[in-house]
Amino acid sequence: ALKNSELNIFIDRKSLPDYIQTLSKGYERFQREIERAVKSDSYIIMQVESDINSALGFEYLPHIHSKASSAFIFKRLRDLLTKYPNHFQVVFADGRIDAAKLVLKIFELGSEVKNIDLQYRLEKGELV
Repeated sequence: ALKNSELNIFIDRKSLPDYIQTLSKGYERFQREIERAVKSDSYIIMQVESDINSALGFEYLPHIHSKASSAFIFKRLRDLLTKYPNHFQVVFADGRIDAAKLVLKIFELGSEVKNIDLQYRLEKGELV
């Protein structure tokens, strides 16, 4: 995880398989991590190093093997986003290089990052 200690913002970078595992087998552990963020008034950004379309249909990717469906994973993601809107969000970057560039942009935004939808801004081309 990358962090800006001054603003209590943490970026949890994940590959697509890590993202799937976190929201399936690791769901309760990750939810406890967000609960700790709430208690310490921190903010977690899960940054997935994959485009959103691959995440939405990962069962059709030959290199991804999971018993969980993308619908199940996205339901859990929506649950977390709904329960912790002031302490958590997710953004899908198209690979490691774009993810690395996005980290810099996120930290440049400072505390404003807590009030914007990163995925929306990324898709509008405002973060590249």
